[in-house]
Amino acid sequence: MEMLDAAHVSIVVSNATEKAKKAADYITVSNEENAIAKVIEDIENGRIVI
Repeated sequence: MEMLDAAHVSIVVSNATEKAKKAADYITVSNEENAIAKVIEDIENGRIVI
């Protein structure tokens, strides 16, 4: 959790632990659903502000 707390904006996948999801600013799709591509798309479209 230290890394999530230290990050300016924290993003976790939907299949992360409940503890990680509670600590995160954003929850994206699971790691099996192209999570990195989804995060990039969401940043580009303003759905995630960094």
